[in-house]
Parts: sequence; C-alpha cells; structure tokens
Amino acid sequence: MLVLGHAVSLPGEYAMKSLLLAFVLFLPTATLAEPIETRKIITAVTGDFNGDGAVDLAMVVETEPGHPMDVHFFLRDKEHNYLKPVEIVHEQIQGEWNGYE
Repeated sequence: MLVLGHAVSLPGEYAMKSLLLAFVLFLPTATLAEPIETRKIITAVTGDFNGDGAVDLAMVVETEPGHPMDVHFFLRDKEHNYLKPVEIVHEQIQGEWNGYE
C-alpha cells in the first residue's frame, strides 16, 4: 500500500491477503475445471483469503519440469461446506522445489 509515495506497513496477515488478492486479480487465468494430479501438487496453503471467516485453499501445482508452475485457488462455500475452484494463475511461479526445476 502506498500513501503519497511512502510505503505503509500492513499487519502480516492482512498484507498476505492483500498480496494474494492482487496476485489473483492481475495475472492471466484459464478454465477452472482442470483436473489436478496429486503427485504434481508442490505445496498448499490455507487461510481466509476473501475475509468471509471460512478457511480457503491455494495450491502450487507443477506443470512440466523446467516450466513455471500454476497456482490454483479454492474458496470455501460456507453454506454447503465445500471448496469451489475460483481461479487458476498459469505459469507465474518459477524456482527449484526439492528437485523440481
């Protein structure tokens, strides 16, 4: 967050949610119905990403070795108590993760 050219520090949890939301909104997306092979899930994180009080899920998923990875976002439907896919950010994370390139 910037105020007249000065950086304003946000509390950790709020800052993480803000960065995650910005990440989701400003990067290219595709269809949400893609199946995910469990062996390709690199890591996952839970949190209340949309501020509704329910635990949501984000997963980093391998595409092809040597290519950037995808991030899949799921928001909890509190009424029906299930996670529904809402966003896939394709090929935006690069790095080596335990032998993955």
